[in-house]
Amino acid sequence: MTQAQFDLDLTTWLTAIMLPVLGALFWMIQGVKRDLQQRLDELATSRLESLLSVRDDLTTHKLDVARGYAPLHAIRDIDRRLSMQLVRIEEKLERLGARPAP
Repeated sequence: MTQAQFDLDLTTWLTAIMLPVLGALFWMIQGVKRDLQQRLDELATSRLESLLSVRDDLTTHKLDVARGYAPLHAIRDIDRRLSMQLVRIEEKLERLGARPAP
């Protein structure tokens, strides 16, 4: 086998076998990359939807707790009683300030 025949055989082998194989590998890698990107996008969308759902549930729970544990009428009653007590304290302080000095 001469050097020219070996070069021709190597060139033929590279052209006929290796280039199509490399092309197929490149095509397969691009397919895997595309599939992986699609799965990552789906996962990100799913995570975002789950996060929004949890946030909505938390907001609903906070509202239920606020309504159940601190009813508005109870807060108004406490505010009214505190205001009345403060008025009484103010009246007592005014009476103490109005007394003549001994």
